[in-house]
Amino acid sequence: MIKFLLKPFERYSENTLIPIGVVFMLIGSYFGSVCQAHFDGVLDLHFSNENVSFYTSLLENTINIIVLTVCLFIVGRMVNNKTRIVDLLSTVLIARIPFYFAALFNISGTYSFGDASDIQKTKDFASNHLGSLIMLTLSIIMLTIWMIALLFNGYKVSTNAKGTKAVLLFTVAIIVAEVLSKISFYYLKF
Repeated sequence: MIKFLLKPFERYSENTLIPIGVVFMLIGSYFGSVCQAHFDGVLDLHFSNENVSFYTSLLENTINIIVLTVCLFIVGRMVNNKTRIVDLLSTVLIARIPFYFAALFNISGTYSFGDASDIQKTKDFASNHLGSLIMLTLSIIMLTIWMIALLFNGYKVSTNAKGTKAVLLFTVAIIVAEVLSKISFYYLKF
């Protein structure tokens, strides 16, 4: 079971993983629209007090997937020049699945915040919901760790990566992808 949850890339081909990943991207985008969640970065999820359309959520997820796939492909080619982009695309699509479920923590709209300048409202909310905020934070951290573990395992399989250089390049790719996604969302005005 652990192998299935952390290393599906060793067992299934991209022909199986890509359709599953696309279906879950659509489901995750639906979760984002229903739960007022913005996937506004490769490793980011924010809840909003405004309605999030399915189109917006789908576009955010698509941008994240493209940016992350391209960044991993570039560093993957540095590790192994036979790295295929389709393998990394399947990796990214599958790795993001746990992150989509994080949106469901806001199914009731509890964590939707408006203007960040309303400090008192935020303080009141935090003091009244401290336990649930701690559980939310820990849960999202766990889902993010799972996502990164899936990404790294898929990256290793896709590139046949070994050693410190591969780990460092993977880390650089994630950081660059996060920055590029933020820049993309800034210019698209999300």
